[in-house]
Amino acid sequence: MLERDETGHPRLSGDVARTYSRILAHEPIEPGDAGLAHLLERGLIRPDAHEEGHYNPAIPHRAERAAVRQVRDELERLIERLAEIPAISEALEPVYETSRYYGGPASEFLITPDGMNARITEVIEAAEVELFTAQPGPRPRTVLRRAVERDRAALARGVTMQTLYHPSSRANPAVREYADEVVPLGGQIRTLASEFQRIIIVDGRHAFVSNLVVEDAPEHCGWHVTDRAVVATLREAFQLEWARAEAWERAGGPDGETITTTLQRGILRLLDSGLDVKQISGRLGMSDTAVARQLRLLRVATGSATLFQLGAWWATAKAERELD
Repeated sequence: MLERDETGHPRLSGDVARTYSRILAHEPIEPGDAGLAHLLERGLIRPDAHEEGHYNPAIPHRAERAAVRQVRDELERLIERLAEIPAISEALEPVYETSRYYGGPASEFLITPDGMNARITEVIEAAEVELFTAQPGPRPRTVLRRAVERDRAALARGVTMQTLYHPSSRANPAVREYADEVVPLGGQIRTLASEFQRIIIVDGRHAFVSNLVVEDAPEHCGWHVTDRAVVATLREAFQLEWARAEAWERAGGPDGETITTTLQRGILRLLDSGLDVKQISGRLGMSDTAVARQLRLLRVATGSATLFQLGAWWATAKAERELD
């Protein structure tokens, strides 16, 4: 509606200026006139009550005051609405929160190994129902000696204890000593040849997992998870792995009509994934010599002259691959 002249002063645009001049000259204005709607909208003219198509101009400064008052009223209403928004949210938030169901705090990062071990010990010492542990890697004798007293006390309280190891742990004297102490007390130990994550689950309310989130964090730190839904999911995943595992008391030789042991199948799966002997020994906590010995036994048992031939045999040994 407005334009600026060469000096920067406002002036009516061409269509509006022409329409306004015709109104001042008492000329009739057609309904579709290009400038009519702008003038009516801003209250600068009013329809003549007696002559159709004619309009009466308003006094400009009075029209200005009316327009300013109208805009101010609209702004005040908007400001009132703006002020109501946080007030409504504040009033509704407590009501909304009471309708939500939380399973507890999500998780806490324990940045040091000592802090992680201290929290694990604290929670296990308070265990009342069950203690599920998956330990895929090697466990030093010093760690197991601390664990055995803690686990013996839990078993004495009637806590159900299930511990999952890799078959390579059967060759670890410290693990065998641990098993000799807890199994007679009711502790259950199984081995699983396939890879699995380290985890501790206590009473279906606490889970301790390795750190897979924080980069460059110290080794052996981890997370204490207490969200009920997450812990329940982790517990179910543990039970699925437990169902596939082999009882500790079971002999470690070939499984009936099969050729391989659970340990050997675990080595073959890692070999199949592209790892070499040194990487496999590090993953399983065994010496390079022990892994090489198992591979030699497998070559003899399968009639394979080379690792390549052993790999080809494993690729077609469907009955063996489906055991774990």
